[in-house]
Amino acid sequence: METAPVSSVVIPDKEFALLQRSIHNQRYQQELALETMPREVYSTQLMEAMRREEMAMRDGVRITNESANSIDEMLRNETCNFYRKISKDNEKRWVSLQKKVQMEYDRFYQSSRGGSNSSRRNSRVDAITVETATKISATSSSSSSTSDGEGQLASVDPPLPVGAEPSAAALDEELLRLEADYNSNWLQYEGGNLQTAFAAQMERVESEWSQHEQSLSDDYNRKKISEKIGHNRVKEKSAASAHQQKQFAVNMESLQSQKAASQRWMRRQDIRLASQAQETAPERAKIGALLEAERTRAYERKKKKQLI
Repeated sequence: METAPVSSVVIPDKEFALLQRSIHNQRYQQELALETMPREVYSTQLMEAMRREEMAMRDGVRITNESANSIDEMLRNETCNFYRKISKDNEKRWVSLQKKVQMEYDRFYQSSRGGSNSSRRNSRVDAITVETATKISATSSSSSSTSDGEGQLASVDPPLPVGAEPSAAALDEELLRLEADYNSNWLQYEGGNLQTAFAAQMERVESEWSQHEQSLSDDYNRKKISEKIGHNRVKEKSAASAHQQKQFAVNMESLQSQKAASQRWMRRQDIRLASQAQETAPERAKIGALLEAERTRAYERKKKKQLI
């Protein structure tokens, strides 16, 4: 008795692609809406403390480390508290979208079961829940590794010939992989980027103000030499020297105050953005899970279709 051939009828790729595009647009629109919400409303106490600090600096009052550190700590706490609340609220929205996506896939699969027996059987090839997708992704990530690194779903496509251009579908798959990886490892990437950027900025600030200091010192030394050569009378020479030395000290103190203000401003930008990145990491993890489930659905669909 001959075995009946396995039918190759499956849910049409066009219909599946349209569903994926619809879900992509929903995710994009939600992310855009959340990203453009008003952010960072700081307390009156913090804003007043920063205003007093700026006024004191303009009046030539030295800003103590204790005072500056107190404002830094207030900024860090308020930023963390604000983004922690925002992130928790957004996590709920992402979980809700994830459930909605699953319902859309379920309806899609159920509507496909209204056809022939072979269509009903093969529609089950596409059915995959978020939980299943996550497990498949985790298993593939732990068992698959390439020369470029670990944590990738093994490719089910044949390698491209040398010089061949990847298809639009292949580029979409790679974009989805990169988005999933970036969001799942948000703090590693974003934290690392911020550390590198602010370290470079602080070096630039230090270098530029050091050049100003050197220029001020060189100008003072030139005037001292000129005074020594051009003056013969001791009293005139002594008075001019004292005036130049006093002026140099005033200018140097003013320069040091401006340098410290620049460094404080840069440090507080670092505090604000690093705190934001840390507190939004859980929300990004939810986005990463949604993307990884979407990616794994497409991967499993392609893999199982090749076995039919």
